[in-house]
Amino acid sequence: MDISIPDLNGFEATLALRRDLRTGNTIILAYTALDEADILRHLHHQMFDGYCQKGQSPDALIALIEHFTN
Repeated sequence: MDISIPDLNGFEATLALRRDLRTGNTIILAYTALDEADILRHLHHQMFDGYCQKGQSPDALIALIEHFTN
């Protein structure tokens, strides 16, 4: 989930997905350039299942996805 998307930001979109019984258990990874402390606070509230900072090697995001899909 990109956090800085127009109209409905990633936090709002994630909350909507979590509230819906059909998508509430979907794995959602935060992928953003925002400050890590902001995102980690939401990880503790179980909004996001994982986090990857934009600008890292694509391998970091791939490894995170593989962690949740294996």
